[in-house]
Amino acid sequence: MSKKYNVGIDAIALRFVIDSLEPHVVLSGALTSPQLQDNLKALSFQLATEELQQLQIFALPSQLYWEERSALAWR
Repeated sequence: MSKKYNVGIDAIALRFVIDSLEPHVVLSGALTSPQLQDNLKALSFQLATEELQQLQIFALPSQLYWEERSALAWR
């Protein structure tokens, strides 16, 4: 999908969130200007229904996601 849309994988992930959850705001977490520019490419395309279904297999229940994140060693 990254090659198809000529964007990075972060833009694919952001677009997945935009298309499947329809949030009012999406935070990219970009640390640098080039990362932000790459992430903004998520606004330049839309994923097909089949692509959304393919990506859905990677989804985690929110409780599991936050449990895993809480267990990480932050430095």
